[in-house]
Amino acid sequence: MQALQWQGDLFGLPTEVVPTVLYYHQAVVAAAGVTIPTQPWTWTQFLAVAQRLTARPVFGFAFSEQRAADILPWLWSYGGRMVDAAFRVSLLTRPEALAALQWLLDLTFAHRVSPQAADLQRAGVERAWELLKLGQLGMYYTSWYGRRRYAVAEPPAGRQQAATSLDWAAYETPAVFSLIRDSDSGDPDGAWSFLRWWTSRDVQQEFHARSSVTAYADVGVPARQSLVREQPARYAAGTVAALASARVAPLHPTWRELVRVFDAGLAPLWEGKQDVAAAMAAVSQQQNAILDRWWRKQRGSP
Repeated sequence: MQALQWQGDLFGLPTEVVPTVLYYHQAVVAAAGVTIPTQPWTWTQFLAVAQRLTARPVFGFAFSEQRAADILPWLWSYGGRMVDAAFRVSLLTRPEALAALQWLLDLTFAHRVSPQAADLQRAGVERAWELLKLGQLGMYYTSWYGRRRYAVAEPPAGRQQAATSLDWAAYETPAVFSLIRDSDSGDPDGAWSFLRWWTSRDVQQEFHARSSVTAYADVGVPARQSLVREQPARYAAGTVAALASARVAPLHPTWRELVRVFDAGLAPLWEGKQDVAAAMAAVSQQQNAILDRWWRKQRGSP
């Protein structure tokens, strides 16, 4: 619900949600004699497991993408944020943010439990996901897409509780938004009636019960968290835990632009071309300019 609110108004209802989760390859884990915790665990414990799993050509851990969608939850778990709650200033140069990013980078460059681009090339693959399929990767952090071939673990906690990002899906939303937006020819009452029906408990339950034979098979989990909790075998305890600690991207006009700048600043870090402090100083400067333009516009300033 929070993801679709702006300045106190509700603009839609989610039909499905997609949390980021930590997959692990059960055969790789078993071969290394490692036990993945079923209870909350720490970054220190996570690193120890990743190190035990790493034995070339096997790597212990990888992100699906080293971009904001994957990185932000780890930042949150360490007490960092990309911007302040009021969207006034970038916080990426704060000590918590810099420490979290350095810890994540160290997984690749210091501890060598995560593959570099050269490692992927040597393995003849383009993405870390392919290493998982080859049995050359132990743990993989990505969005939940119902990959039942692999098990799901709860993400580890940094200085604060574990955090995950939560995307939302509403396939009919564009058409519904147009109905709500167009007061002359639209039917806002009918649009909201449809959304209330589509996100109702009975419809959600039936849709997801049949999802294995629909075009949307295993894309996400029900937006109603209670339905997920009633089917732990289907969605896995790790997924349920991820939903409990999930955060959503705020419905703010600057969010996408801020993330785009953050993504651009993250890229050279994992290429080993820049240090964290310098990269985030540049990103923070650009984000502050974006936020400043936004607030000037709200005040009617040129």
